[in-house]
Amino acid sequence: MLEHCCKPNANYETYGNKLMLTAIVPIASGQSISINYLEPYLPKAERLEQLAQRYHFECKCELCLPEARDLTRGFYCKQSKCDGLVYPNNLGTDVSHWVCFKCSKPITPELFNEILELEKDLKSKYFFRNPSWRITRRRLYSSISLFITPGSGSPRKTIISTPPRPL
Repeated sequence: MLEHCCKPNANYETYGNKLMLTAIVPIASGQSISINYLEPYLPKAERLEQLAQRYHFECKCELCLPEARDLTRGFYCKQSKCDGLVYPNNLGTDVSHWVCFKCSKPITPELFNEILELEKDLKSKYFFRNPSWRITRRRLYSSISLFITPGSGSPRKTIISTPPRPL
């Protein structure tokens, strides 16, 4: 049985009545195989909301823990001479959640409000009306959030199976 994880160890594709699983990280014998039920570039709050509404469970993976950084909402630190990345921890709903990973400095309240307005504007313009929303979000966050991309030399295993027939 496949289980959900926001940082999965496998990807899947379907071809007619075939299901192809590809390991994206090494999977130990006896370890559960996990896939992401959702779009991988969704912010943590949206993932948690969709999993609760669509699949009726609360995700407790390492990316959904309250202290986990939301890697989909990162940007370069605005402090002078810092090339670190700022990611919100928790849900990013308070200015104190936004701190640079390198210099540990928080963002300003003005920048926090600007981020919230930009995200709100982006969501209202693209999410409901634009079918290319997924592509747009990927372009915006692709340089920051690549947690599901396997490292070089990562072994891949592919399993092809036929889904069970209904009784």
